[in-house]
Amino acid sequence: MRKNHMEGTMIPWKDGAPGITELEQCYFDKGFYPALPIRTDVDPKAPVDMYSRLPYQVRWTPTLEVKEWVTQVDGWHRRQSVAVTLEHCYDDWCLAQMAQALGKTDDYNLFMKRAHNYQNLFKPAIGLMAPKTADGKWVEPFDPKYSGGFAGEGYFAETNSWVYTWSVQHDIQGLINLMGGRQQFNDKLDELFTTGHSMDKLAFMGQFPDMTGLVGMYTQGNEPAYHIPYLYNYSGQPWKTQARLRQLMELWYDVTPQGLAGDEDGGATSSWYVFNAMGFYPQCPGRPVFDIGSPVFDETTINVGSGKTFVVEAKNVSAKNKYIQSAVLNGKPLNKAWMMNDDIIKGGRLTLVMGPRPNKSWGSAPADAPPSMSAATTN
Repeated sequence: MRKNHMEGTMIPWKDGAPGITELEQCYFDKGFYPALPIRTDVDPKAPVDMYSRLPYQVRWTPTLEVKEWVTQVDGWHRRQSVAVTLEHCYDDWCLAQMAQALGKTDDYNLFMKRAHNYQNLFKPAIGLMAPKTADGKWVEPFDPKYSGGFAGEGYFAETNSWVYTWSVQHDIQGLINLMGGRQQFNDKLDELFTTGHSMDKLAFMGQFPDMTGLVGMYTQGNEPAYHIPYLYNYSGQPWKTQARLRQLMELWYDVTPQGLAGDEDGGATSSWYVFNAMGFYPQCPGRPVFDIGSPVFDETTINVGSGKTFVVEAKNVSAKNKYIQSAVLNGKPLNKAWMMNDDIIKGGRLTLVMGPRPNKSWGSAPADAPPSMSAATTN
């Protein structure tokens, strides 16, 4: 794993070969994967012909970048520079946990340092993630909805900045700090679910065919967004997590042939539903923690092996009673919107009392937030 992180390429769709290029070296040296610079021989505000490689009814905002010069980069999927940076700093965090478990202190320190690389692409002027060129300059012009060309893959992977900004699963508190605190974070998260596209709907879907199941800019039809509804658990408003999860389950899932909102890659879309219908979810794989949401069943029994079961009980649960009023985990009051994996695998019971209105004191204190890599620096 260390060799793959230090000697394998990060270029999308290249599976570790051909090894280090100038793109990986920029990540190692400067802490971000570089984007292509913008051409200087075109006016970015001039009208453009959006017809391109796909049928006439499928259009997208054209790219303004210079021609790719790194020959190993896939001509269709491109650099995906912001997505690669964010996903690899999360991977670095995961590898750091493995290094720590193996007693490899130097590797742990190296990869924990790299796990902070997401900070290098947070652009305070827009409060979102944005691409940089190898010289450390922000790409301009940049639109967090539309930039990146087809599927956004100049900078992202099948989505846009509004979705990928939250791809810091290992350090949500660090992202809260970057945004200026809990209130600013919650405001931005609210904005994600209410921000619409200003272009024609079919034109937007032509550029972003994988951004399906939309609620604002949130996309239930694609994996990069699946952890996002749980982020309110980290910022003191877990009742919004509960409300959003119920909305998404009700709106984008049913038992018809069209009952899934988008990609069912490896069962991701339906497994998201199974987790959330039970009432919990692994927001950060690699950390043995499950965030608590809003179950839809009165009772769910999970066989955890060795003759043991873990039961999730939701008293008074209904379509209306979606808000957690109180919780008890294995006979003890639980005032946090998360639990440890050990709480599940040793067997036991999580009892949630549900009601029609939010209990805004449950799970909302800073000390109640699930763990993150960083400590809070603001309220």
